[in-house]
Formats: sequence, C-alpha cells, structure tokens
Amino acid sequence: MLENLAPAVNMNNPTERREIFDDVYSEAVKCGPVGGVAVPVPPADMSAEVPNRVYVKYHNVDDAKSLKVRVKERARLHLRGCKGAA
Repeated sequence: MLENLAPAVNMNNPTERREIFDDVYSEAVKCGPVGGVAVPVPPADMSAEVPNRVYVKYHNVDDAKSLKVRVKERARLHLRGCKGAA
C-alpha cells in the first residue's frame, strides 16, 4: 500500500487516476513482477484534500519493500526540487 501520492480529488478524475496508475505501475515493475495495481475511487464523503491510497500486489515482500523505498526517495527528491525552485 502506498499513501500520500495524490489528494482524493485527483482520484475522482478518471484521467488523473489513470495517470497515477500508469506512473505507479511503471515504477512498480522496476522492483519485480507485479500481480496488480489498484487505484480506488475514494468514497463520496471523503474530503477532497485527504491523501488517497494506491495498492500494488507483488508475489514477495522484498519487491514490495523495494517499491516503498523507491517511492519515498522519489518524493524526497521531488520535495527538494520544489523547495529549490521557490
């Protein structure tokens, strides 16, 4: 499970949800064989700014851990880039 990838409002838009799916999948396959990726639509009563979850299924725990590390590192680099651009 990956959290904080995008606010729930992004998950309500089919185009944005597909872009998130494609992005997560392209990172996930770098860590091992992927059994599936789910980008669920949030409940209607969820606040638009609440971070949503994305689920990735692997056949072993080590591949899942590897993806979690990749995503955290990517987010860290992105935040550093945003702060430097200000």
